[in-house]
Amino acid sequence: MAQLGELLGADASDSAARFGLSLPGKARAMRAAQLLTTATLRPDKANSKDWETTENIFIEGDNLEVLEVLHKHSTAR
Repeated sequence: MAQLGELLGADASDSAARFGLSLPGKARAMRAAQLLTTATLRPDKANSKDWETTENIFIEGDNLEVLEVLHKHSTAR
């Protein structure tokens, strides 16, 4: 670790340098994530392949809302 500090010199202690990622709508998404959802997941057995043996599901919908429903289901167990 000391060798790395020697190689970098003054750059190693530059605490003012910051990197980040700014996404448009991030604050709005954070507020939306705090809202409770009333959405539910329903299996489409008619269009599923081998539902009785696999019970695999294909989920279609808004990413954030689907994740909220899945999270609510996993914490309810």
